[in-house]
Amino acid sequence: MDEENRRINWSSFFIKGIIVIIFILFTVWLLSLTNKGVNKSLGVLTDNVFSENIDKMKEAGKDYFTNERLPQKVGEIETISLAKMYDLKLLLELKDKNGNFCSATNSYVSVEKFDNEYQMKVYLECGEESDYIIVIMGCYDYCDTDICEKKDDSSDSTKQIEYEYKKATGGKWTDYGSWSEWSKVSVTKTDYRQVETKIVKEEYSYDKTVIETKYEELKATCPEGYKKTSDGTKCYKEDTTTVYTDKTCASTYNGYTLVSQNGNICNYKKTSNVTTNPTCPSTYNGYTFYARDGFTCKYSKSVSYSYQVPVTVSKTCYTTRSQLVTPCTGCAPQWQTIRIPYDCSTTSYQTKYDTKTEYTTSTASCPYGTSQSGNKCVSTQSQTTTTNAVCPVGYNNSSDGRCYKNSTNTKYEDISYSCSAGYDKTSDGRQCYKEVPTTVQVTGTKDVTYYRYRIREYIGGTVDYKWSTSKEDKELLNAGYVLTGRTR
Repeated sequence: MDEENRRINWSSFFIKGIIVIIFILFTVWLLSLTNKGVNKSLGVLTDNVFSENIDKMKEAGKDYFTNERLPQKVGEIETISLAKMYDLKLLLELKDKNGNFCSATNSYVSVEKFDNEYQMKVYLECGEESDYIIVIMGCYDYCDTDICEKKDDSSDSTKQIEYEYKKATGGKWTDYGSWSEWSKVSVTKTDYRQVETKIVKEEYSYDKTVIETKYEELKATCPEGYKKTSDGTKCYKEDTTTVYTDKTCASTYNGYTLVSQNGNICNYKKTSNVTTNPTCPSTYNGYTFYARDGFTCKYSKSVSYSYQVPVTVSKTCYTTRSQLVTPCTGCAPQWQTIRIPYDCSTTSYQTKYDTKTEYTTSTASCPYGTSQSGNKCVSTQSQTTTTNAVCPVGYNNSSDGRCYKNSTNTKYEDISYSCSAGYDKTSDGRQCYKEVPTTVQVTGTKDVTYYRYRIREYIGGTVDYKWSTSKEDKELLNAGYVLTGRTR
């Protein structure tokens, strides 16, 4: 009886193994046909943030599914939602690359029991983005816990991989058990699992981070101690210093010219010129003075002299000349001598007597004590006076007798333009801006597929297991054996 039961159990295991293999191959085929852009493994995810979030969920799921939480029957599925993971403090809230919270109700980790292994599905939904990964788990020699993730030993070229085959004979299916609760966890139909689905329109919401750009004007500031100019284009500050100097004398004073300064006493001198006319002698070499032009003395004298005056005596003289004339009309011409008068006056000279005035000049001289200056004779007279020295214009009298003034030196600097903390300058440098993330809730409705399933078992019969180094062992396949999916 025991031998018969063992044969039936082996047969049941063999048939279940075939069903699992068919299910896995069918799933791979479906994945190769899909063109929905949803990647089914972590290795092909392009969004690093999304990949990291799924990996965090996977690690939290491995910590959660200990032996007592694993499904007990082949085809059974146990699930934990992301919301429950938050409640159990298995991980912190997940956000997508835009800072939006992922859906805590729609995201989950499920574990389905196979013959000798478990399949963990990690599904994550963040706004419009969703994806999942599949992780094979089991009790392997290298596990530190009850079960662990299956290692990929395909990279070890020195290790001989063996594949497990099984063949079930005899046995039968039991009736389906009770339906499971409706769940959003995707379940596929198999020989040992019956699946029903329903589509429910549900509202969904998630927090979305919207980047709002805030602007503010540039802050125009001056260095410490500086102020803005009235036109607001520069910064300035005034440094006041006291400058001292001695009292000074003016170069001129009431027409006087400064000669010297003794302490605070100013000595002045004024020179005035007295002009006189130069003098001329009354006579000069027999000439008599009659006028002066500057330093030129003019003289004149009368002189008697004789001269010849021509006298003309008028007289008329005659000359003769022959010419042909006609004495009467019709008469023959005749030669005739005629007299022609001409002026033959003569000139004689008569002596006459007269007087004339002759002129000469000499140089005038200046009186004693004077000197020539232009057309005048000049004598110099000097006058002196004194007065007190005074402070230069702009200076004040100090108590020590000196002079002082406050000198203001104005320094200029450029205005610096900056932004408040947290703000950056725009590309054109005219404003400040910062991007402020604001969380808003996005809501909508979508079709949600719910799944429920019930399972049956294959009982009776026997299952024979064999190992082979070939994944396509023709001898075993022709004998009715199928791959279980296990390797060693």
